[in-house]
Amino acid sequence: MKEGVPVPVKKSEEAKYGYDQHLNDNMLPFGVYPKATKKLVIYNRMSKCGSSTMLYLLGQLRIRAKFNLIRSTLYGEKNHQLDKEGLGEYVKSFQNLTTNKVIFERHIYFMDFEKFGYRQPIYFNIIRDPFERTLSRFYYQFTRLNSRKNKRIEFYKTHSKNETFEKCIRDNLNSSSLVTKCMLVDYDDYVRWFCGHENECANVDYGLAKAKYNIEKYYMLIGLTEEYTHTVHALEMLLPSYFKGMVQFYIQSKKKQNATPSSRKKRPSNEIIQFIKNRYKNSYEIYNFVKQKFYLTIRSLGLNV
Repeated sequence: MKEGVPVPVKKSEEAKYGYDQHLNDNMLPFGVYPKATKKLVIYNRMSKCGSSTMLYLLGQLRIRAKFNLIRSTLYGEKNHQLDKEGLGEYVKSFQNLTTNKVIFERHIYFMDFEKFGYRQPIYFNIIRDPFERTLSRFYYQFTRLNSRKNKRIEFYKTHSKNETFEKCIRDNLNSSSLVTKCMLVDYDDYVRWFCGHENECANVDYGLAKAKYNIEKYYMLIGLTEEYTHTVHALEMLLPSYFKGMVQFYIQSKKKQNATPSSRKKRPSNEIIQFIKNRYKNSYEIYNFVKQKFYLTIRSLGLNV
């Protein structure tokens, strides 16, 4: 796979903020960042994007591939973004690893190790159509009552067990509690996730440009939940020292470990779907950027689309 930095050909918001070498017209396939250390792979996973399946596969692979899988115990949105002191501690925590092959997973925004004078790890992730992720998040509450019990009890105080996503949206359409009651994620969640921890990432123009830059430069792969088979094939081909055998384990597993029963999910009307998609406009820009790069990668690897 050819690696390098594409030549800018036009001005845009990316150019405005100094990231104009990473435009869609010059997009390259995903690949390992040449300066990354092979000792550390970070899966800064997003919720409701097939991470339970991925963690299951990594658990099956770790003995065969002889890597150490480190799972974070920090959950919740307050742990996604770190302050300057927290960032320094986070980066330093990886500098005394006792094994030569480690995969670390956590719900956390992208972190640029090079800013702290350390080699970049190999990054990978999986994302999902933003609306589908939101729909899954809502119905997930009804299937996980026994885990994180207090949060689920709070959810049931304001929801009927038979409530649909459509009813929740319509009942709270003009309410300030729409986001919390209907379990919507931050409208710019994908922008913030891949932009990083800087406060400037809250500026959408800056955030979009920086997120695309980070994705293009530092991520070995960002797969798609909707294309899980292609995602595991690509991981195995791009980094076989860690992921060889993943396809076999995925086929054997046959079904995703964390799938919400389809009988419980009720798809809303097109009107509500469009209402949600309009609010996720910036997240869709990142999603579509990744999607384009993902399919370019799949073709470059010789996989059938």
